[in-house]
Amino acid sequence: MDYDPARINELLAQLQNSTAFQSVVTSNNPSSSSQTPSLPTDEVSVPAQARVSPPVPGSTVFDLLSRLNPGASSGSQPLWTNESIDKLPTSASEGPPTLDLKFMNVQQALPHISKLTQRVEVRDKLKKIQEVQNQLEQSLYASQQDVMRKHEQRVTFAKNKASIVGVSLSDKDIRDLDSQLAEDLKRFHTNQVLVSWDAQRIKQQTQLETLGVPCMFVTSDPAALQRQQKILRILLESLSESEDTE
Repeated sequence: MDYDPARINELLAQLQNSTAFQSVVTSNNPSSSSQTPSLPTDEVSVPAQARVSPPVPGSTVFDLLSRLNPGASSGSQPLWTNESIDKLPTSASEGPPTLDLKFMNVQQALPHISKLTQRVEVRDKLKKIQEVQNQLEQSLYASQQDVMRKHEQRVTFAKNKASIVGVSLSDKDIRDLDSQLAEDLKRFHTNQVLVSWDAQRIKQQTQLETLGVPCMFVTSDPAALQRQQKILRILLESLSESEDTE
């Protein structure tokens, strides 16, 4: 069957001007037959370019049918939404954020240190920590002296042995003894000093953090350790001053 374009346009014009079409358009647009109706207040406003305009001469069959049955073209139309993102308002009464004791700088920590050292129980615990530290240092020093004494004993034995045969220690003998001492000291520092210091450091960091001392927490970060050492020096000075005033 051949389609005559002129005939189709004539039918469209008749359909557009028919009473049935106008009644449908009027029922779909009760407020006005010549203007795009406003949406109910509880609907989302659709932008003008997305609205369905009244049919005009030359409209396609699809346009006219969509006017007769607006829902028929809904699947081919873009979906416009007016989505708003609800943002929680910031309360003006919250105030500035509280500084984390762990990440204060030394200047920020000074007021807290001053308050801490005024408490007797804190000063007593700090003194106890210092006593344990001193005991550990003395113990490690004594162990190192044992290593040195063993070296001196080896040197004495080597000299006595050489004198028996009527010779003195050769340069090689002296280098060997020095190398042996270096190995012994290295082993001592690796197996005892470093292990003891690491254990003591972690213990002190935990104790000081529990006391509420700023910058104190278990860490091996060099920058954090440097801050902690500064804080410890300030604490020790504060303890000395408090003892002088007592």
